[in-house]
Amino acid sequence: IPQWNAHTPPATCNNIQIREWLREITHWRAERRIRVGYDDSLYREPSLLWTQSSFVQPQMMIHDRTFYDPSTRRYTVDRYLEDVHQRYGGIESVLVWHTYSNIGIDSRNQYDLFQDLPGGVAAVKQMVDDFNKNNVRVFFPIMLWDQGTHDQRVPDAEAIARELASVGADGINGDTLEGMPRTFLKASDTLQHPLALE
Repeated sequence: IPQWNAHTPPATCNNIQIREWLREITHWRAERRIRVGYDDSLYREPSLLWTQSSFVQPQMMIHDRTFYDPSTRRYTVDRYLEDVHQRYGGIESVLVWHTYSNIGIDSRNQYDLFQDLPGGVAAVKQMVDDFNKNNVRVFFPIMLWDQGTHDQRVPDAEAIARELASVGADGINGDTLEGMPRTFLKASDTLQHPLALE
């Protein structure tokens, strides 16, 4: 029976086919590097070397009850880390998703929702510090599609670079983006707070 959209049953590649595939993918990769003017200096940047060993990064919703206790109004980083350690052996970084499910219900934009997190910026900074003390890096998302709320009056790259520098966060996740525009790198460099971009 044909699989999926294949006209023949799946088969194991032979050595000649494997060599051909490797030759083609190597050529493709070299061509793409030339087209984008690839430069590996960011991969050698000392302040970002930690990214090369950050393999496990969950996306965590801000209302996760192992992460936030509404009765004490505190972020419970240790409890969250204990939970993820028990479930899958721990993490090296975390993507803190703070916009859903509130974005769009009023005129607040993604930056307003960040400012409105429980405890404000001071508590978020402490939360980031608590993760960092446990050798876990912290990412927040950028939502360039956030156009229906209100204008921040500064470019998104500048707004999020300032926001994340204010709490000591480590990186930006480009929600729905194929890649991160260079303006985000420039904005974090300007603030002398290097951010990993994913």
